[in-house]
Order: sequence, then structure tokens, then C-alpha cells
Amino acid sequence: MCSLQTVLARAMRFIGVGPPTDDAGWAPILSPKTEVAGSRPKGGTPPMAEATRELLRNFYTPGLRELLWLLRDEPDAAEWRAWSEV
Repeated sequence: MCSLQTVLARAMRFIGVGPPTDDAGWAPILSPKTEVAGSRPKGGTPPMAEATRELLRNFYTPGLRELLWLLRDEPDAAEWRAWSEV
């Protein structure tokens, strides 16, 4: 499996954005400061309503299918397909 930095660099080049060239440039991307407003349930994030999940799935499915088609010849295409089926 590819490292997060490798995947992000490929994605940045794909959309025409040059990835950082040194560790200082990658630092805020790979280890961002996180601020959480409010409290979280003990188990993590609150459950998402099924209607919301379905709305998001319907909204993003066409774009995800197009992305998968564009990435079909990439060495890690199977990983992208597996991720999209979650």
C-alpha cells in the first residue's frame, strides 16, 4: 500500500497542484493542528442518520464512478475500487 504522502502527491499532481517539495511543506498537511469544538460521544463521532448517509451516497456516487473510471489504469486501481465499495 502507498504512503499517505505518496497518494496525496499523486492527487495534487492529478489536479494540477504542485505538492510540497520538502518536509516543512508537508508538515501542516500530514500533521495538521486539530481543534474540536464541543464534546464528542465516548465512542467517537455521533452516528449518522441513514437518510443523510443515503443523500450523500446518491450525491457523490456519479463523481466517484467517474474518478474510478479515470483511475482504472493506475497500479492501485483495485484499492480505489475497494475503498469506494465501503
